[in-house]
Amino acid sequence: RIVRLVGECGDRARAMSTPGKSMSDVDVVLATTRGDWTSREDGAARFIKVWDFASARAAELYATTTAIEGRGNGKVLGVSTLPRHLRRRATSHAPYLSRRRPNLKRRRGDVGGDVGRGFRLCREALRRRGRLNAETKRVIDGVTFKVLRTHTWHAKRFTTRKHSKWGWILPSIRPGRGRGWRFIMKSIAQSALVHDSSYYSCIVLKGDGAVVRRALVELAVEKKCLNNKMFRAAHRACAMHIETFKNKRTIAPVMAYYMPRAKDSNDSEAHVWVHPAASEKALQAIRAAVARQVARKVKRGGSAVTVETSDAFARLEIIGHKSFEVVQKLVPRLDFLSERHVVRGVRHFVSHDPRAATLNIDQAPERIDDEPSETAPTQAEFNVSCRASRDAMLERPWEPAKAIGLKNYSGLLINRGVNASEGYSVIVPKSWAIPLLLGMSHAGARAAGMKGGAWG
Repeated sequence: RIVRLVGECGDRARAMSTPGKSMSDVDVVLATTRGDWTSREDGAARFIKVWDFASARAAELYATTTAIEGRGNGKVLGVSTLPRHLRRRATSHAPYLSRRRPNLKRRRGDVGGDVGRGFRLCREALRRRGRLNAETKRVIDGVTFKVLRTHTWHAKRFTTRKHSKWGWILPSIRPGRGRGWRFIMKSIAQSALVHDSSYYSCIVLKGDGAVVRRALVELAVEKKCLNNKMFRAAHRACAMHIETFKNKRTIAPVMAYYMPRAKDSNDSEAHVWVHPAASEKALQAIRAAVARQVARKVKRGGSAVTVETSDAFARLEIIGHKSFEVVQKLVPRLDFLSERHVVRGVRHFVSHDPRAATLNIDQAPERIDDEPSETAPTQAEFNVSCRASRDAMLERPWEPAKAIGLKNYSGLLINRGVNASEGYSVIVPKSWAIPLLLGMSHAGARAAGMKGGAWG
């Protein structure tokens, strides 16, 4: 109707420019072009004044022409710009119409460099394994909680509990009968028990070796273990208590050890693991001790030391009668017999993917020396490597199976007690927590939550 009205206005303009025609002649010509207007017998007007008709709708014409001219500036017209409850019958029956245009939603969400802010993923995409395993925080009722790297694996098998004081969501206990303390003690006596204790806070001291050692000695209650030669050489960990400087009050028990020092470097890196309930007080005490030692060392030309909490490491505890067998399957190239078993002894190792521990796949000797990877491969990538190894084994069955495409990882193996049955503490990069837990489970270890770990 608007297009026809604009055309009629153009006809009127051309008619007025024609000499010898009056206003009434133009009105008659426009009226007779619409035969239905002149033949109506319902009392309607016989003739229409074009100028009056157009002037009464000037606002509508102006809004329409402005919208048409502005379409080139990225504006979208149509029902998609209206709220759903205002759309008419053409699209009101389609409840999922917006899902058919995901790219449009991503473009609308591209505001201030935040691409896809207005795009909501479907439940299937949210529940994918890689996305769930990568999550480190969960927001529940407006409160942010940290979760373990293995939270998805534990949530399918354990009842979880929110620890508000610590800020963590942790697995508690297996549901159902027969999973109590008798099950835990039987698992320790007959097999092995593994517990993910990555919720402990890892405080990293990095800098001048003399300053780091003196700060630890100043805080430690048991100072004898810190002066041990094996501890200084990064071959032994120290289980001790730290205390405040002024009041000499015990803060919490901690486990401290040195990382291997780089060649031609005087800087040292020490890790201190402390329970999350006392992590803040321990961090403050360590920073204060380092500041005092740095102030004394600056006069003699010493360097600074950084103290920060790191979440780049995962810590798994394994105990039980068969813990030595499980660890030997995970790290087959580590020689346990040539060295004497030392309490809190530290072994540094490089091994292949722990998920291949029970598949009887041997890593090629030349690949063990490769640079270890900080990022673990996904389950899909690991399955591709297993299929390639299986195909190679079927082609040459007279040769031992060799791993193809498996990545290496590095870690620390710390003895927990005087013998192997008291277990080990395995510290690896955080990305390798899930592969390590799966490897231990496949090797015969049984997982335990917070309550089971306390019983053990």
